[in-house]
Amino acid sequence: MAIFRDLHLRNPELMRDRAFVAGNWVEAPSADRITVTDPFDGSAIADLPSLGMDAVRNAIDIADERERHGLHALLESALWCSNGGTI
Repeated sequence: MAIFRDLHLRNPELMRDRAFVAGNWVEAPSADRITVTDPFDGSAIADLPSLGMDAVRNAIDIADERERHGLHALLESALWCSNGGTI
């Protein structure tokens, strides 16, 4: 069960008890949790899922693939522009 300290956010839906990976809110693969604390006073702000190394690697792989795809599209657009709109 996630705990959240009342942070008086204008949009309380910004606090989630899931991780945002590759455009999706995902549950942790295990029951492991990480308590996020306020560095000022050490009080708990939230209790969040610990994804583990496999999920982190998967997220990095997805981000890397999307970055490469985005770079490819950017280079293709630059080529198109440099050729006066023809490839």
